[in-house]
Amino acid sequence: MKPLKNLSLFSGELPLWKSSGNYRCYYRKNNSVSRMEPVSIDRYAIREPFFCIGVCEAGMLENSHLRSENSSMLSVERIVSGSLFCRMGDRGYLAEAGDVVLFLPEESFEFRTGPDGFCRKFSLVLEGPMLREALRLYGLEKTDILSGLDLLEMDRLIGAFRENIRYTGTENHRRNARLSLELFQFLSYREENRKIPPVLMHLVRDFELHPEHPFSLSEMAERCGCSVNHLLRLFQKFFGCTPHRKLIECRMKRAAGLLFRPELSIKEVAALSGCSDALNFSTGFRKFFGVSPKEYRKKGFFP
Repeated sequence: MKPLKNLSLFSGELPLWKSSGNYRCYYRKNNSVSRMEPVSIDRYAIREPFFCIGVCEAGMLENSHLRSENSSMLSVERIVSGSLFCRMGDRGYLAEAGDVVLFLPEESFEFRTGPDGFCRKFSLVLEGPMLREALRLYGLEKTDILSGLDLLEMDRLIGAFRENIRYTGTENHRRNARLSLELFQFLSYREENRKIPPVLMHLVRDFELHPEHPFSLSEMAERCGCSVNHLLRLFQKFFGCTPHRKLIECRMKRAAGLLFRPELSIKEVAALSGCSDALNFSTGFRKFFGVSPKEYRKKGFFP
């Protein structure tokens, strides 16, 4: 993320795309991918304070440009690759791969393709009667761009929102509300990672980078310079789970990403994720994501 001193690149006329009441959205679209997946929300029946109304995937090419005025929605943008010029009010930034951008409700904003000439991104769009109050309570009401997040966890949340689309009615509303709260907590408590001992963070990072490695409890404890019992207490304190559970989580998240490489069979994905038995892998994956690896790949959930 880099602040912009000159916002003149956002000037110029754009064609009107959508309007409703005071809301105006202008868009010059030049996309290789543009897909909005609306969530099955009954706005008259849902009783939740805030919720996701859609997941958007966009592959923006050069000169793609959107401007929004008086929107009541929050848009959480995950930059996957490329770059994006962003303006929120009188503040401008260059967002790059790995950044998460917040376009806040009732604030004018716009974005256009960055200097890379392309940008692939996913968006979670939220609204609700207490959306602005939730942003304030979670300390996000003045947040523009977040860097250094756990992107595996961010991607898991995006995938979970997309998976929830297959539910309807009350079940959809409950799942949607839980995921929306989890998203706010994830974005708000990012600073908590700084309190986790560096040796634990390094170990978890090794889980993420080398999920295929056969980590044992004794090896984990040795890497952290402590006893096995002390390691168990540390993981329970800082992650609320056992080291093995954290390792499984990292393996499942890695597998979800690998499933979007069509040249890899599910058996190969299992092996690269540290699961030598394909049947056990499928069972564990379904338990973690709610669908089988084959269904996950077929439905196009975000990796």
